[in-house]
Amino acid sequence: MKSIGVVAVLICVSGALAACTPRATIGPAERDPIAWPFAADSIWNMPIHNGAKYVDAQIGMPAAAGPTIDPEILILQPNAPLRPVVENDAGWNGNPRCTSLTGETLLAGVPVPEDFATYPEGEGSTPNNSGAILMQDGVTLYQTQPLHVCGAGGIVTSQYSWDTQNIRTDAGIEGSHGGSGMSAFGGSIRVGELLPGSVIRHAIKMNFFAERNFFYGADESPGYRWPATTADGYASAETYGGKVPAFEIGALLALKPDFDLERLQTEPARIIARAAQDYGVYAVDDTAWDVFALLVEEGPQGSVAGEFRDAYGYELGEDTVGLDCTDPSDACRWSQDMWTILNNLNVVDNNAATTIGGGPTSDTGNRRAPMAPPFIPLQGATATPSAFDRTPAR
Repeated sequence: MKSIGVVAVLICVSGALAACTPRATIGPAERDPIAWPFAADSIWNMPIHNGAKYVDAQIGMPAAAGPTIDPEILILQPNAPLRPVVENDAGWNGNPRCTSLTGETLLAGVPVPEDFATYPEGEGSTPNNSGAILMQDGVTLYQTQPLHVCGAGGIVTSQYSWDTQNIRTDAGIEGSHGGSGMSAFGGSIRVGELLPGSVIRHAIKMNFFAERNFFYGADESPGYRWPATTADGYASAETYGGKVPAFEIGALLALKPDFDLERLQTEPARIIARAAQDYGVYAVDDTAWDVFALLVEEGPQGSVAGEFRDAYGYELGEDTVGLDCTDPSDACRWSQDMWTILNNLNVVDNNAATTIGGGPTSDTGNRRAPMAPPFIPLQGATATPSAFDRTPAR
């Protein structure tokens, strides 16, 4: 177990610094970069500033399904056998990626456990499968998309790769979410983080239906804003049909300080809402149908979706009831809560490189939560999930 320390958090009303009052809370005194990566002042770790300027995102109720997920394939086993990543060219055309191999090697050798496989490809299924693989030194990260491990011990395949990053020293902005060019590792909801009693201490990510939500303007970066580096290749005023200029792909969204978490009916929704209020939600991809999606870890370390099902008895993002449901089930209360969160999200319109989270990046004191603590000392590669603390923070 890691040591913990007592820190002060500011609880604010309507974002006014004068209305903030300190609250004592318990937080970790150090962190493992595998469980909590990137520099303390990265976009993923910066809490919302008290000077954040909020603009209503005007998200319409997704009509096609209840909560959905976009699993991120995170392979964080540096001591696993080295295996090549073979290139495929299936893209998103509906062809199976595991059999659309070009014969070229995309990555010469990355650690992938022999007993791990991604979920089987469904007919015509083209999941994003944004992926990240940790190298043998325990700090170098490759990102790639769409990453598949074709059965236990089978071929590892993907189509695109990005420059490596250091999970201790880098900001971790860019990566394998093709829509925005943003990270698959930073902001992912990790194994253990939605269990009862947990606290998410970083920004999270969601995908939205671009046709109804993302704005496409006539500026020098149509359809996207910092920290996104791009918009989808098909982005246009027709495919990005949102009406709020501030809400482009890459936008940081958040719940206002006066949002009452206790109005929510389910514990996992309150965990997500607290993260959305204290750190925010980055919009990183288009769902391409009228739903929203949470970005969650799937890998040899475990499955967020699987442990959610085991803990709560209903699905995180599959076969869920619609957001407008009215029945008394736990699954319906979860869907209702997620709609309450979506309906109250605002764009932090002054989020920028020098004002991460809506205030001067150098100003770390006037924020809704403590800054991320120092890393544990580097002691070589991490071999198994048990080598770092995934105990829910309380």
